[in-house]
Amino acid sequence: MEQGKAKKLRDRILQDAGDETLEIVREGEAEAAGITDEAKARAAEITGRAEKRSVDEASEHIRRQISIRELDARKALLAEKGKFMDEAFEKAIDAVRRKDVESGYALTRSLLLQEIKTGDEEIILSPEDKKAAGASFLADLNKELKSKGLKGEVAFTEETHSARGGFILKSGRKEINATYEAMLETIRDDVEIEVSDVLFKEAK
Repeated sequence: MEQGKAKKLRDRILQDAGDETLEIVREGEAEAAGITDEAKARAAEITGRAEKRSVDEASEHIRRQISIRELDARKALLAEKGKFMDEAFEKAIDAVRRKDVESGYALTRSLLLQEIKTGDEEIILSPEDKKAAGASFLADLNKELKSKGLKGEVAFTEETHSARGGFILKSGRKEINATYEAMLETIRDDVEIEVSDVLFKEAK
C-alpha cells in the first residue's frame, strides 16, 4: 500500500513537473514568438524608414534638379530678354540719330539751347556730326543765343567723341554728356519695365 502511494506521489510529481515544464516551454515559445514578431516589426520599421528616406532623398534630388532647371530656364529667358532690350534701345538710338540728322540737327540744337548757360561753352561732336553740321549750324546757334542775352560764342572743339549722336558740352572743367548713349542710359532703368511690357506682353 505504501509502495502504491509512493508510486502515485512520484507520478504526480512527474506530472506536475511535466506540466510545469510544458507551461515553461509554452511561455518560452510565446515569448520567443513575441520577440520574433517585435523583431520583424522593428525590421519592417527600419526598412520602411530606409525606403522612405530613399524615396524622400530621391524626391529631394528631383526637386533640386527641377529647381536648377527652372533657374537655368529663368536665366536663359532673362538673357534673351536682355538681348531684346539691348536691341530695342540700340534701334531707339539709331532712330533718334536718323531723325536728328534728317532734321538738320534740330534735336541737338534744342538740347544745346537747354544746356548752354553763358554762351561761350565748347561743343564736342562726333567727327561725322561735326562735319555734317558745319559752320552754319554754329552761326545759327550763336545768333539765337545772343537773342537770349547770352554771349553767342560757342564753338566746336578739335576733340571729338565716338558716340552715335548727341554732344558733350564743356564749360571750363565741367562737362555735360548729352550723347544719345549717355542720355539713354540715364533713363533706361525708368523705361525698361515699360519697354519690357511692350516687348513681352504676348509671352505673358
